[in-house]
Amino acid sequence: MEAAARFSLHGRTALVTGAGRGLGRAMALALASAGADVAVAGRTRPELDAVAADWETGWRPRNQVIVVPEGSWSLSLEQRRIEVARDRFRRYDLGYLPASALDELGNRHGVPL
Repeated sequence: MEAAARFSLHGRTALVTGAGRGLGRAMALALASAGADVAVAGRTRPELDAVAADWETGWRPRNQVIVVPEGSWSLSLEQRRIEVARDRFRRYDLGYLPASALDELGNRHGVPL
């Protein structure tokens, strides 16, 4: 079995926070390359729009990359982003959070990491 087939995310949905640049952008494009529908989120709308446009024009995929509400990370905003992704794609399978969000979860919300 080919490696790409073993790691296929076809039919899955991902939410990538911090997707406008750096590791978040790379993760969003990697998940989309593996077949997932991806909702991208972050602080800067133009950067997020660029990720979605790059995907749509660069590879002409069968799957979708959409932009969900942007802004500085908070637990309530992340919950809203998940709702938007779930409403659009009818499911939510996995998420990617940047280190700053993980710090917030651990420090402010007491989630053990």
